[in-house]
Amino acid sequence: GSALGELLEKYRGYLQLVAEQQIDPPLRAKVGGSDLVQETFAEAHRDFPQFRGVTANEFHAWLLQILNRNLDDVRRRFGRQKRDVSREVSQSAGGSPAYRLPAALGASPSSLVRQRERDAELEAALERLSDGQREVIDLRHRLDLPFAEIGERLGISEEAAKKRWSRAIANLQRHLEANRGR
Repeated sequence: GSALGELLEKYRGYLQLVAEQQIDPPLRAKVGGSDLVQETFAEAHRDFPQFRGVTANEFHAWLLQILNRNLDDVRRRFGRQKRDVSREVSQSAGGSPAYRLPAALGASPSSLVRQRERDAELEAALERLSDGQREVIDLRHRLDLPFAEIGERLGISEEAAKKRWSRAIANLQRHLEANRGR
């Protein structure tokens, strides 16, 4: 239990960066990256007996799979018509002046600065990857393509695409951790 907790903590910063990059801007008011990471850790702890991998890369890929599933669940949950965040109206947009909320409802300046710093850190780490590794990450995370389609585009099998992506993510994590160590 405690060993697994320590292992999961090693992935917290990286998973937080991935989660925050993947959350659509309208959803950020509803869920934060730290919430998704906590949920991912809870599921990983619960489901660890079913984990069949043996390497750090396989564990890393397993955690990302859980995180991505949680992100998909959040998108589905808040993407439904009745909960569509794009349909929400701020209380400051109308109603009695007594009920108007302060303009500071959006992200605070310090949180915007932190987000920009995290974005810059991630972009710098991505730049340190090879072109092929950046490409597989872009196809998977920016274009949200399934591994079968990534394999087609790269002229490799689906399984080879998964392995290439896993290696690229592991390298990205090493670069992010190296940046934090400076």
